[in-house]
Amino acid sequence: MQLKMMTYARVAHDAVPGIMVDRPHDAGVDAFLFDHVNSLRTRADKGDSPIANFIDPEASRLFAQLEKGKAEQFLTAARTLTLRLIGNMDRRAAPGLVCLRIADGKKRFAGALKLEVVTPHAAVLEALDTGEEVLAAATNVLDAPGDLQKGALIPDPRPPSDVIIGDRLPVDAQYFPTAFGIQTEQRAVDATARLVSIIQAQTPTLTREIVQRLPSTTPGSAKDVLTEIGREVPDLTGEVQESIVSQLEQLKRPVRTVDTRASLKQVLSADGIMVAGPAEAMHRKVVVQRIPEEGWRITVSVEEEPTITYKR
Repeated sequence: MQLKMMTYARVAHDAVPGIMVDRPHDAGVDAFLFDHVNSLRTRADKGDSPIANFIDPEASRLFAQLEKGKAEQFLTAARTLTLRLIGNMDRRAAPGLVCLRIADGKKRFAGALKLEVVTPHAAVLEALDTGEEVLAAATNVLDAPGDLQKGALIPDPRPPSDVIIGDRLPVDAQYFPTAFGIQTEQRAVDATARLVSIIQAQTPTLTREIVQRLPSTTPGSAKDVLTEIGREVPDLTGEVQESIVSQLEQLKRPVRTVDTRASLKQVLSADGIMVAGPAEAMHRKVVVQRIPEEGWRITVSVEEEPTITYKR
């Protein structure tokens, strides 16, 4: 891998970035940034990164300039993206955004990495603010590769996705993709749980049967998954399927792709007591009964002797 261009600036609610220039870097900085980029690529390969698409043509153009534009276009795009990010941040978020272009053989990658200081270090903020210090002075107190706070990288090798998004807080911290005109879907492994929660709210009597059929259903779009299950579950009518798909589309993070092989947990809770486990095992080993005039009874049948522990 070869770092072709790199610039950085302090980003915070009140930050004013200076003139963007191609920053100096050394082998240590290169390795540090390569590890972050490879971490994002690995997440996409494993399905840990959500499908993400540009919904703002201008943002897509800016990232394309990071990847393929001339030096001046790269720096102009980096400054615009930095200002867009600052405009969407609150006072809690800081401090550094790195925009870069990397060549890996014949492949080229570009993106923006938001790095967080993991220990208080005023010199790091000063270095990022002025740009006069080599980034190597800051790497020892920034996010370690694999713990990247936020990042966006193009291209994404997954056909439905435009950009690889990494975020330690994928649900709560939406300002990062919003700033860059990116809409993220639910991760395929999380989408299954979201699908089931909507099914349970709309057709609770069908939930158990649908959950039991999911592992033998072909992974794919939510519509295709429901259509396949509907062939075996007549009460899951076309009208009900359309309603479920519509609700999934309207979520802040839409559900479009469902990994039917994803593990699901079932949780039973009542009177401060909780029984939880893999849905498949819970269906086989847990019986819930309504006892007239007494309440409810939960019976758990297991082969091993239970281990009893007490916790705070």
